[in-house]
Amino acid sequence: VQTVAQKLGQAFGLAAALGLATATGLAKPELSGELLYAKLCAKCHGEQGQGVPDEHDEPLAGDWPIEKLTRVITRTMPDDDPKKCIDDEAERVARYVFDAFYSPDAQPRNKSPRIGLARLTNRQYLHSIADLIGSFKGHSELGQAGGLKAGYYNSRSHGRNKNSIERTDATVNFQYGGSTPAPDNKEYKAEEFSMRWS
Repeated sequence: VQTVAQKLGQAFGLAAALGLATATGLAKPELSGELLYAKLCAKCHGEQGQGVPDEHDEPLAGDWPIEKLTRVITRTMPDDDPKKCIDDEAERVARYVFDAFYSPDAQPRNKSPRIGLARLTNRQYLHSIADLIGSFKGHSELGQAGGLKAGYYNSRSHGRNKNSIERTDATVNFQYGGSTPAPDNKEYKAEEFSMRWS
């Protein structure tokens, strides 16, 4: 047996729950800063803050803090009705604008990469020219031993004779000083010999 007080308590509880559910369902949903910007700002400032001809030509970029952006948006935006975006909405828009494209950190993210010219050192330039010219002459192949084919001649010309030496050098790094590539061969003179690698 329920008392009248219990029945009234249940009725009030049910009414309060229904009223709260209805109020929550009818409450205006809170829009994100991005949606607010798209709705209120993009027609004058562009989708990515790049500016719009005959409206606001300059891109939205700068170094103001979010608080100052919020104040400016609250006082002046949008142009046709500054009361449309105030308080929390203005702060959400300011945060979105700041993070998406306004701040100094966001600006480089939004610029497309630029291909720039590179300056070469003298050595890099010489290597690149040698590579280009070498591409027309064919490839120099490494020998089985893993080096360059070398020819040593006992004269200034590269003509073969019985004293020519052909071998594979692992590296091209020689300092003969007063010697020759073939110190045991008397036909090679320190003042007159030549070599070629291929």
